[in-house]
Amino acid sequence: MTSPEPEIPELVTPRPEPVDDLPAGTVRARTRGTLAALRHLRAEHRREAAGNAAFAAYAVVIGLLVYGGALLPWLRRLSSGQQHATDATQLAAAAPPALVALVLLGMLAVARDALWRGPVTLNVPAASWLLPMPIDRGKLLRPRLRNQLILGVVLGAVFGGAIAVTLVTGGLASTAFWPLLGAGAGSFAAAGLLAVGLGALIERYRTADRITRILSPIAVLVTIALAVQSALGWYGHTATALVRAETWSGPWGWAVQPLLAVTAGPQSTGTGGATGAAIGAASTPAHPGTLDVPGWPVALLLLIALALMATVYATLIAAGMPARTIRRRARSVAGFTVGLTTMNPRAAALEVREARGRPARMLRLPRPHRAELIIPWRDATALIREPSRLAWAVLLTGVGFLLMALSLGSSNLYLSLALLAAGLVAGYLAAAQLTEPARLDADDPRRAGGLPYSFDHLATRHAVVPLVIAGVLAEIGAVVAVVLTGSVVALLVPVVSVPALVAAALVSAYRGPVPAAAMNGPDTPAGNIGMVTVAGWYAAGPLVAIVLLLPPMHLILGRPAGSSAIEYVLWGLLVAAILLWWSVRRAKARAADTHP
Repeated sequence: MTSPEPEIPELVTPRPEPVDDLPAGTVRARTRGTLAALRHLRAEHRREAAGNAAFAAYAVVIGLLVYGGALLPWLRRLSSGQQHATDATQLAAAAPPALVALVLLGMLAVARDALWRGPVTLNVPAASWLLPMPIDRGKLLRPRLRNQLILGVVLGAVFGGAIAVTLVTGGLASTAFWPLLGAGAGSFAAAGLLAVGLGALIERYRTADRITRILSPIAVLVTIALAVQSALGWYGHTATALVRAETWSGPWGWAVQPLLAVTAGPQSTGTGGATGAAIGAASTPAHPGTLDVPGWPVALLLLIALALMATVYATLIAAGMPARTIRRRARSVAGFTVGLTTMNPRAAALEVREARGRPARMLRLPRPHRAELIIPWRDATALIREPSRLAWAVLLTGVGFLLMALSLGSSNLYLSLALLAAGLVAGYLAAAQLTEPARLDADDPRRAGGLPYSFDHLATRHAVVPLVIAGVLAEIGAVVAVVLTGSVVALLVPVVSVPALVAAALVSAYRGPVPAAAMNGPDTPAGNIGMVTVAGWYAAGPLVAIVLLLPPMHLILGRPAGSSAIEYVLWGLLVAAILLWWSVRRAKARAADTHP
């Protein structure tokens, strides 16, 4: 009498059979059979996906047919040099370090993505059931890597094309639009391919993972320095030797050289045959301050060669990805997707943070001896243990001041207001980096259960450290702006805007998940506006702050140097007080939701 077979729980991963001990023919046969069974099981899903892709392509074609006609005159004006919006001399001086910073930032983003997701990913069922099976894992993982490599090339080409359009709109290479477009798309496509290939190395090897974590803060600081250098170049302070060294410092500089070669080459008078002359010549720059890069072919060849080497090596090591790593990342991607589909970006961000992991940092400030300093001490300790947030705050503050400076130089009122609003958005994002400790308390109000304060009044105490740090950063940016422009009105920017932006960040910190009623939304003659109410729920704090700060900030930046500004300062403080009261109300509601 035989005993019944034990029941296998549904979620238990099947025990793997060692592939190395099986004959190669057996592994190939099992791989073919498994993949054939998968294709059969996924046939309906593939048909549905193909239908969705066909509908998307149909929508794109219809959109191009309906609205694409308006793009043709615009492209014709671009190619003929009639679409200018800025001073080409200033842009020529500021563009090289800015482009190097953008490429470096893009490669850093791909590398940071590889720390938790990576280019080689599977869904949870495939990672749990297919990886342990005695099949050739390369047949399963290499197609995923190939798709990501193609995506990297496409996104890089699109980004490079957008950069080329921006440069031509600014007046650089105005009669060489198509060569500039080709140079930007080609070189940035190679940079995208290289970034994805390096991402596979980061996912495969722990040493590469550790190196990425160590170098990431340094890369952010370098990006900040390049942004400052670009701003200095805009105002006429250039260092040609330094810029030339940056373009040869690595693939982030190599990718920029073909673009600079087009802008530095002599501008041809006709449209035909301009490619070779525009890219190859390096004699007389088209604009004063344009960087001459005679060695750009060598840089481009180095970039392509390195990208191909990384691609080939990533393809070879794809089959050796650790199964435990792929399963962990599959669960993280699933949690991230759930957070996005349920319109809870905070949950998605926490999933990414947990998946990346952080090395233990024992940095700690001296403990305070006064109860009033407990919350500021906790907040400051949390920020110094995560220096990347401080680095991002510095970078975003610099971007905000740069956008405000650009708004001053624009003669178009609407463009000036748009640039000023974008600068305020950058300031809000910098403040949001500094209010992360408040978000952690809002995620789980029980963390504050042992504190001698009510949860709703913690919001005001969480404002102390962000106000101090954001105020110091903004004042440093204002001093730099005064040195560059000679106008002291920049010193009023932190006083008027920083308190309100920090309070808006606290409003967002305590907002909580979007309510179900907001996702349903009311029905109107134009249809259901659930998406509008959801967007309003998440953007309410910064939207109110920016709308209320935009008029006084515009008046301050355009006011005479000797006029009074006390009313603008009082208005900014009033906006900050309203938003801070709002954050207290949201904190109280958040505590009530957690402890009904």
